[in-house]
Amino acid sequence: MASKTGNISHREWRKLFKKRRRKAARQKAAQELYRVESEAEERKRACPEYQACLAEREQQEQIAAKREELERALRNAIWQEEEQKAQHEFEKQRQQTAAKDREEQEKRDKIRKEFEERERKLAQAKEERLQQQEEICRMLHDRHVKLQEFAATGVDDYLSELQMIHHTRAGTEDCKFFLKTGACRHGYRCSGNHPTPGVSQTILIPNFFTHPALEQTVHVEYGRDAHLEFDEEDLINSFAEFFRDIIVEFEAFGHVRYIFVCRNLVPHLRGSVYLEYDSMRSAVSAYLRMNGRFYAKKQLQVEFRSPMVWPTAVCGKS
Repeated sequence: MASKTGNISHREWRKLFKKRRRKAARQKAAQELYRVESEAEERKRACPEYQACLAEREQQEQIAAKREELERALRNAIWQEEEQKAQHEFEKQRQQTAAKDREEQEKRDKIRKEFEERERKLAQAKEERLQQQEEICRMLHDRHVKLQEFAATGVDDYLSELQMIHHTRAGTEDCKFFLKTGACRHGYRCSGNHPTPGVSQTILIPNFFTHPALEQTVHVEYGRDAHLEFDEEDLINSFAEFFRDIIVEFEAFGHVRYIFVCRNLVPHLRGSVYLEYDSMRSAVSAYLRMNGRFYAKKQLQVEFRSPMVWPTAVCGKS
């Protein structure tokens, strides 16, 4: 013992001894406690009441576990049902959105197709209109050339072609007023047909003669009472001067059989001048020379008309 503890002091040795003795006491007390508890546990297990309590506790735990499992299954079922509802609602909204997008796309496609079709029709109509204008210009040019040849050469090769009647509304009843006077208040908007000869011995110059006494519009200088500023003598003198001025011009193309000037106040007849030549060639010469010419700051528009039956056409002063 002395050899083992020769290196330590007696105090340290006693301290170590007491420590080991306390450890052994604790171990012994723990073993005794474990033995007592084991014996008590054995006695409990041997007790029928304790066994019944344990069985009841185990049964309660099983019931609680089953209840928890059922609740978990119920929550899972509710979650799955809600998830299915959400999926169904999402699919419904997706289908509605897709249907709305398709409808909007169809509308856009329809609008685009209508726009493209309208543009195509407009382009086609424009092209047709240009072609018609070119055709009309070509026909007018050919007609003008034929009129010049007819007036200059005296050859009647184109006469039958030039004399063809042109109809504004073929197949409809002829406008009675146009047949009488060669003019109509409705113009090209008239529902009746206006038969017009290609060439004729009679030419019409609409609104050729002007005078404030015949005007119903507001005059720049005399206002609405322009007809009160001029008497019949002023109108006759003005017409005589106008007649002397134009007769020289128009007789240069041939003998003028008669000249009629309308003193009607209505716009489509007021101041219109009708001239009839002895020959058709003279009328064509007058048409070629005077059509488009300016007189008193106004461009003349010369037109051919069928021969007039003046006793039925003249309605007197108006």
